[in-house]
Amino acid sequence: MLHTAATTPSLRGKYAQLLGLSRPVDLSEVPVLTQEEYHETVRQLLENPKHRQGAILSAGGGTLTHPELSMLPDDMFAPQLLARWKPLDSGDVVANLFPAGRLQSAFHFFNVYAALCGATTVPIGHLNDDELGQWLDFLENRGVTALAAPSAVIARVVRMAVASGRLLPWLRKILLSSSGDVTGTAELVGLHLPKAKIWALYCSPASGPIGHNTPDCPADTFHVLPHQYVEIEDERLIVTNTHTESTFPLLRFQTGGLGELVECTCGRPEPTVRLRGQSGAALTFRSRTFAAEELVALACAEAEVAEAQAMLVNQGTAEEQLCLTVRLHHDVPADQYTCGWIRSQILGNHLTLRGAVDEAPDSFEVIAVERLSGASMVGGAPTLVIAEQAPDALFEYEEAS
Repeated sequence: MLHTAATTPSLRGKYAQLLGLSRPVDLSEVPVLTQEEYHETVRQLLENPKHRQGAILSAGGGTLTHPELSMLPDDMFAPQLLARWKPLDSGDVVANLFPAGRLQSAFHFFNVYAALCGATTVPIGHLNDDELGQWLDFLENRGVTALAAPSAVIARVVRMAVASGRLLPWLRKILLSSSGDVTGTAELVGLHLPKAKIWALYCSPASGPIGHNTPDCPADTFHVLPHQYVEIEDERLIVTNTHTESTFPLLRFQTGGLGELVECTCGRPEPTVRLRGQSGAALTFRSRTFAAEELVALACAEAEVAEAQAMLVNQGTAEEQLCLTVRLHHDVPADQYTCGWIRSQILGNHLTLRGAVDEAPDSFEVIAVERLSGASMVGGAPTLVIAEQAPDALFEYEEAS
């Protein structure tokens, strides 16, 4: 794997010292691949027609004008997953509610996977709240038995069903794909739809499916697939994809997840990870995981903005909100810096977040302040503050108003 990785110019120097050793190399000696190195290697691989053949490109971060790409085999490891995880059978009809947005391959993955299971697929995509009720009636009339959707979408379905008095007796299986645990959604489903069972995947845009669980497993616990080697270093998940059909030499890649190795209560013996959230600047908002530095960088690229911070408030709850706090240059009137403007100028250019905010505009808030609370500086560049509760700057702005 080291020799394969070293054929890529951007990684040749990274592994050169290890390649010169006469003894076997332990995996722990291999340096961790950074996000920047990963994206640069993908760009170089795409220049070679050999690597592009049979590959699927999907969003791995970046903006609409400068997207970062991930590269997976065209079957997206679905056959390997099928051997270990099979929630669907030939009698199931699964409605795919994953958004079919630009460069979002999760939608395609569940179509491929359902076909391998012999199930019938109804590919619908994103549903707005005002049309959800009619579509639920449509799905029931078409004999749908399962939903494949992001965790936040399933939570919306459950709340809408409760509010409208729908019991959804036809819904037996829920397939989730997430970069974090789905405990909140699982509790909501268990409370209101006890006949529906959750089958979840833990995925990364770079490596595809990493682990899976069944209704017999805790919602935050995932069994690791055989071709994914997972390490925990300072609580951070590091993944090495060892599959021979991998389109990318993924060695010790840090996914951004936090977790620990555990034994699952279901009794299955595979290596198992319990997730504990995201590390560093990685945020998960309405089932979308993104690098928060990108949001801050987009804000700071605007001429009016001097500094910016991104934070999540009430993460994982129905009141979850993404807040962007900005300090404007002194000659910019704060009253002209509106939420609509920031949505079109900044979030409209973010590959992952644009759709999430369009679904629920009230879940995104922009606040202009005279100073940022607790702002840290790295190399002279403003970074971000991630908080579970609103920082002091928010309340200072309200008092000033």
